[in-house]
This record gives sequence, structure tokens and C-alpha cells, in this order.
Amino acid sequence: VGVTGIVVGMNMMRLNAVLEGPALSCFDRLIRHSIATAFLARHLVEGVAGRGPAARPLPVARVGVSFTAGLLHDFGKIILVYNFPTEGAELYERRRLEAEFNDPDVRAIEQLIFGCDHTEAGEFVARKLGFPEALIDVIRFHHDPQALTGTAETDQLVRATAAANLAAKAMGYGIAAPDAWETVVAHPAWKRIVEQDLPGLTPAGLAADVQRQREKLDQYVSSLLTPDATGKKPRAAGGA
Repeated sequence: VGVTGIVVGMNMMRLNAVLEGPALSCFDRLIRHSIATAFLARHLVEGVAGRGPAARPLPVARVGVSFTAGLLHDFGKIILVYNFPTEGAELYERRRLEAEFNDPDVRAIEQLIFGCDHTEAGEFVARKLGFPEALIDVIRFHHDPQALTGTAETDQLVRATAAANLAAKAMGYGIAAPDAWETVVAHPAWKRIVEQDLPGLTPAGLAADVQRQREKLDQYVSSLLTPDATGKKPRAAGGA
């Protein structure tokens, strides 16, 4: 799974070389969102849920299943933006179409525009590329964290990715304007991860814990996306 994250992460970041205009801006925001979600998913699984009496700080750089799941959760959106750059940018970044369709679930709008939503597109391509089943489940179900995948470990991974996705948006790492933390805390996915995996925390307590990761998150995203002395961006987004 970790190797999958490295390989796909490298190729995701190379795609911006073939995009231009609004699609390039949208794609860059998608990459930032994916990296932030990966960082936070890893924290929720290993930094909070994995915390015990002998817990140590998480290493700064390490590829793991939870990071890779967060990195690839919106794989389907990347596929759709790449294939439908104008429509994708209009929908995800400018959000002009939401008012016209008046539906809070972006997947319903995707179905009307593209004929499939981003979870379906991502699952289809991920299967074609031979992704591990756990990652395919995360791509397919990160908007439905109550879904049962067949293994407890993957179910937790789906819940953590769903919660991290919401937190990343609230922390300004979305494609459009940030969501309010009140919306995140009230979301069923946020409540579910607390009930299933973090019984010692309240939704508000988990939100406070995640917000304390802000400085580390900003530094990490910046370290991956800031050009080096040669003017080149780092090669991959698969190392937390």
C-alpha cells in the first residue's frame, strides 16, 4: 500500500504539467487537499487512535496505509478534472453549478455532468490500475463512512479518511472556501469516528486535538509543494 502511495503520488504531481488555465488551479488545490487529508488521516489513525501510555511522537516522514488512503481518497476527482478540465474547474473550484442544481451532495451533480460521481470514477480506474482493495474501499466509501467493507481495519481507515477530509476543508485545505468547524463536528462521519475508534474523546475534543496539528500540517504541505533551489517541486507526496 505504501509503494502504491509513492508511485501514484509522484504521477499525480506530474499531471499539472499537462493542465492549464482554471483546470491547473483546481488541480493544484486538489493536490494540497489530498496531502492535507493524508497528513490528518494518519494523525487520526496513528496519532490519536494509536496513542497509549508509551506513545511517542509520530516520525515526520514515513509512508503508511493511513497516509496513502488520505492521499488517494479523491483520486476520482483528479481523474474527472484531467478528463473534463473546464467542467471540473467550474464544479469543484468555482462552485458555480451548485446553486443551479441546488444539491448539497457534489456526487449528485457529478452524476448529472459526468455520468458518474468521483467515488465511482476513482474506484473504476483504481481497479484498472490494480490498487490494493483497502485503498479502493476508501476511494469508494469516504463519503459513506458507515459502510462495512468486510474488515475492521479497512472500516477504520474509511472513517478516518472521511473525518480527515472534513477537517482538511475546515483548515483551509479544500478546493473552495473553508467549511466551518461547527459543520465538521456535527457531521455524522466525525461523530462516527469518535464513537467507534476514540471513545475517550468528544467530537469537540477531537476537533481541538486536530486543530493543534495546524502548524505541523502547514509546514508539511509547504515542504512538499514549495519549489527547491532549482525551481523544481518535490517529486512525491507520499512520505508522511
